[in-house]
Parts: sequence; C-alpha cells; structure tokens
Amino acid sequence: MIHYVLILAAGKGLRLKKAKIPKQFLELDNLPIVMHSALEFKKADPNSQLYIGLPQGFIYTWQRLCKKYNFNIPHKTYVGGFSRSDTVLIGLNEIHNDIQSREITKLESIDLNKSHNQHLISIHDAARPFINSKFIIELIKSAQKYHSAVPVINLKSSLRKFKTEKKLISNSRDRTSYILTQTPQVFNFSEIYNAYLKITQLGEENHDNNFFDDSSVFDYLTNNHPVNIVDGREYNIKITNDLDYFLAPTIYKFLQELT
Repeated sequence: MIHYVLILAAGKGLRLKKAKIPKQFLELDNLPIVMHSALEFKKADPNSQLYIGLPQGFIYTWQRLCKKYNFNIPHKTYVGGFSRSDTVLIGLNEIHNDIQSREITKLESIDLNKSHNQHLISIHDAARPFINSKFIIELIKSAQKYHSAVPVINLKSSLRKFKTEKKLISNSRDRTSYILTQTPQVFNFSEIYNAYLKITQLGEENHDNNFFDDSSVFDYLTNNHPVNIVDGREYNIKITNDLDYFLAPTIYKFLQELT
C-alpha cells in the first residue's frame, strides 16, 4: 500500500483581507502555513507521496519559498483548477498517471483497478495547519479498515435554515442532527478517484452545487462503503479570515505546549 497525499493550496484566500499573498503562504511560527501540514504528513508516514496543488503562476514562488525555508521534503507540485473540486480531480489524475507509469516501469502485469485498490489517499486543505502526525495515523488506520475516514465535530451554536424572498424566512433546526466535516479526509484511492470521475459527467452546475467536500462525493457515488466518520479535533480550524490568522499563533503555541 502507498499512502498518497493531496494538499490543496490553489485557492486565493480572498476572505483574508489584509494579506497580500494567498493565506496558505503566510507565515505561522516562521514557516508558511502549507508547509506545516506537509511536514506532519511526512512525520506520520515517511513513505507517503506528497502532491501540492498551487495557484496558477505560483510555481516559481513556491520554489523560492522552498529554498528560503529550507523545505526539502520530497513532493510534487501541480497547478490547481478554478474550484476546489477541480484541484482535487487534477491531483487525482496526476496520481493515477504516476501509478500507471510505475506499473509499466516495473514491467508488472497492469491491473490498474487492483493496483489502485491497494492505496490510500489523504485530501487536505492547506489552510488547516494544526493537524498532527498522531491524528493522521489514526485516520489512516481507520481508512484501511473502512475504506474512508472523515473527521467531524458537533455544532455548538444554534442552527437555522433561511431563504430570502420578499422578507427573511428562517426556521430552527435541531443541531444534534448535523455535524461539521474537517480535513484531512482519507479514502481508498480507487473509490474516491472513480467517484470524482463520475461527477464530471453531471455537468458543472450540479457539480458545484451538490458536492461541498470530498466525503460528499464519496458518499453520493460510492455504493460499496458508506462514509466512515471519526472524531475530529476542535483545534483543527481552517484559517479563513483575518481573525483566524490573528488567533493562529495562540492556537499553535497551545498545541505545542500539549505535546
């Protein structure tokens, strides 16, 4: 089994108003945010194969950052797409092609479905830098057994559903019936890859409106195995806006003191 890792760093981070560069390249404890996740994946599984999706025009910037911060762990970069799901699919295709090339190079009998079924893939948002190797190992072990591992946390605030017509209409919802998903989400490679290939056949409108994360793709189009949820981590926040980035050093310091 090979553990592949997609780190999605192709977004522009427009909700972080004060940043002059995409948030995933901002520093946290003297290291770009995206590099924190990459280092933890390598710590969890030194043999993991890392793929980092970057924004258009940022390949040279990334090379300079790697040199500046002495980021020497083996990885492969690629240019992401216009949406998160586009970036995931491009990365999955990169891995698929590499698996195929490896099989041909080894002069083995090529049964791609069998080969793919031996592998796992972690899909992670670069803007979540607070993961740790222990958590990653837990997810990998769960996915090996159940074909997927999706971290979730419960809602703490009240929940209402609303729609806007001539006036605001909202209805209360039972928050215990809902959960929040996090990344990394870990899947059997063959199953999530085939699921993503299928959603490309649904048309762009259905694609964007119905699939909000990787587990929704896996859940909607994979019949053999339901999504396996595991306990997430409250501290595993996604740095989205200026307040998140302001709080990030405090969270980082808190987690360092726990270890």
